[in-house]
Amino acid sequence: MEFVTLVAGKGESSEEFGVHKEFACHYSPVLRAAFKSSFVVGRTQTYRFEEVAIDIVRLLVNWIYTQELHTAHDAEWGEEACLEDEYLAQLWVLADKLLIPSLQNMVKDKIQHRRNKSRSVAIWTLDYVWANTSGNSPLRRLMRDQCFRFVGGTCVKKTPQAFPHELLVDLVVMHGDPEEDGLDVDNYEVPEN
Repeated sequence: MEFVTLVAGKGESSEEFGVHKEFACHYSPVLRAAFKSSFVVGRTQTYRFEEVAIDIVRLLVNWIYTQELHTAHDAEWGEEACLEDEYLAQLWVLADKLLIPSLQNMVKDKIQHRRNKSRSVAIWTLDYVWANTSGNSPLRRLMRDQCFRFVGGTCVKKTPQAFPHELLVDLVVMHGDPEEDGLDVDNYEVPEN
């Protein structure tokens, strides 16, 4: 069986992963097109992920072979949980770029499971998600809906810089129009005695 090389990172802080070409091409149409092209990637059989962390490419390679998602941390709280949330967001974005929806959905399931268990949101990943996804991205929608469900006003007041402007606008829109929600706007009048 023929091998291809996936390279994570740049220069001295990079790592190479040998992967069976058939596996890589089976799961990613992007990798399939690249390795079969007459361009540099096709000639060298090496695909570079210069802006992707080594641990994220390691998760991708593990998934290609096992169809399972095991992060190194699997923690619910603290610094390790923060790192796992960051890894999950980065892996989802990488899977999006490689057109691997089954991996994206597995990451989404893991994110949902973590949020439902902890009933909190990984606000430290919001900037990354908004900077690396498009307006109607399923990951953005998931994170937005989790913010709507689990984030209170106190958290937003304490750490407003953690919330991208577009997310805050979406949350206001989700809150709805008082006229449509049947709110009685007369309840806000000051009594005139």
